[in-house]
This record gives sequence, structure tokens and C-alpha cells, in this order.
Amino acid sequence: MNKIVVIEKAELIEIIEAVVSKRNDAILDKVQNINPTENTSKYYTRKEVAELCKVHTQTIWEWCRKGILKQPETIGRRVLFLKEDVHNAIENLNS
Repeated sequence: MNKIVVIEKAELIEIIEAVVSKRNDAILDKVQNINPTENTSKYYTRKEVAELCKVHTQTIWEWCRKGILKQPETIGRRVLFLKEDVHNAIENLNS
């Protein structure tokens, strides 16, 4: 059975604002818990690569220039290295 519901404009706006506010809060909670350098990430920062290899960050750039490390990806303003590429480069350096 179809029913017609009559609602005032102000009440509809309040309902929409409440729903949107709840959704925004949920999204903000999720976004604030995201850290691109967590262990679950598939990337390392330049600093993390340098710490892992026990070298200066400038050495990381030199390795990229020489082809020892693959060129990093730029995501937004962050320069990130794929973990897989870093681990492969470390293996090649150790062999």
C-alpha cells in the first residue's frame, strides 16, 4: 500500500543534515586511522628505506639515479617506494 508523507522543508533539511553529519563522522574516523606508512601499507617512505638499509636518505636518491632502486612513486606530495622493489634491491645488493 502506498502512502504519501508530507514533511516541511525545514524538517527535511534537518533530517538530511543529520544523516550527512553521521556519514561524515564515520568517514573521518576511517580516514584518521589510515597511515600510509603502517606495516600493512605496500609502500616505504624515503626515510624508512634509509633506516632499513642503514644509509643516509641521500644515498637512496643516488641508488635511484644509478638504477639500484626503482624510481619511487609520487602519491600526492609524498614520495613512496614499493616495498617489493625495496626488498628486491636489498636481495640484489646482498647477493
